[in-house]
This record gives sequence, structure tokens and C-alpha cells, in this order.
Amino acid sequence: KPGSVVLDVGANIGALTLPLSEAVGVHGLVYAFEPQRLMWQMLVGNLALNSTLNVRALHCAVGDAQTVVQVPVQPQGTQQNFGAVSLVENNNNLQTEPVPMLLLDGFIQPIENGGRTVSLIKVDVEGMEYDVLNGARKLIEKHRPILYVEADRPLRRNALNGLLHAMRYDVYPHEPPLFNDENYDGNNTNVFGTCRSYNFFCIPSESDIPRPEASDA
Repeated sequence: KPGSVVLDVGANIGALTLPLSEAVGVHGLVYAFEPQRLMWQMLVGNLALNSTLNVRALHCAVGDAQTVVQVPVQPQGTQQNFGAVSLVENNNNLQTEPVPMLLLDGFIQPIENGGRTVSLIKVDVEGMEYDVLNGARKLIEKHRPILYVEADRPLRRNALNGLLHAMRYDVYPHEPPLFNDENYDGNNTNVFGTCRSYNFFCIPSESDIPRPEASDA
């Protein structure tokens, strides 16, 4: 809603950062975290091209420890799904570069100094979703935001689901198709077929926010 604070963890080039920025408005704030240098540079470029003033774009990873991690760097001219690059899975011996890793719990103080509350945390970090939430326990307990978390790794899904329930969240699967026929360019060529994204939409158990209907899950 207008005036909200949103954390966009795994912002990539800003495909969701920009609409989130528009949704929270001039009195809201979006923190966008992206560890891949090229993606972060494109994110910042997109924010500049759209004259976006309410987004703080941070070149860093997010996890459950404050440290330095090695982030893969794609060779020049590589055709690659940059949104699928993982910090915890095999990257085919790609060159890497050091990038700081932060905990979301470290953002409690600066956010509250501005008298703000985090309303939404979106997490898309290619297998590190558990780590991100584990490093945000204090923030989540204090602010009780809605969580929208990618959960497309079946082997990691049970642990992630268990953590969310331990944090007292009601968890709803959400499987949007990758192709949207109402896309910005009106392109009707579906290169994704029936492929869908698998995510968890999570509402604090004590919240009176309306729950999704079963048909929406």
C-alpha cells in the first residue's frame, strides 16, 4: 500500500522492484538487494531511467551470516538465465568475485529510526530462501510482514515450509505461469509452454488479512 516499506531480496534487474516502487508511492520505500554485479548495474540503470527516488539498491547477497561470499560472474557475451544463478548450487566452475552478505535483521534499526514498519518481504534467491528468512527472524517477529518466497527446489521445500510454520505463518502455494498474455509488449509468443513458478504466499497466523481461496492456491 502507499507508504509501505518493502524488501525485495533477489531483485535482479528490477522487474518487480519498479512496480513495487509504484505501489508504495512517494512516501514508501523499497530496499532492493542484488548480488550479481551486472544485474545490480542494470537494476540501478532501470531505476534511473524511471526517475525512481524511493528505492535503495544494494549490491550484496542476503543470508543468515554477515560475511563475504563468492558470486559467479558470467563471461562477456554469455547467453544465460541470470535469474537462475545460485550461490549455493553448481555454477560450472564459473569465475567468481567477492560480495558482502548481509542479514535482514541488520535493517531493523534504520527502518524503525524512520518510524516505519516492513509490510512485505519478497524472496527469490535460487535455493537460499531458508537462509534469508533465518537471518531475518528478529525483523519478521517484530514487523510481521507478508512474505512471498520462491520455493521451487523440492528438496529444500519441506525445511522452508517448516521454518515458516515455526515463525507462525499460514503458507499458501502460488504457481503463476511464466507466460503472461497481458505482457507489456503484447507479445503472444509463449516460449515457456506450461512452465510455472512455485512460490509460498505467507500471512502471519494472527493477521486478519483475507486468506486466498483454495482455487487461488
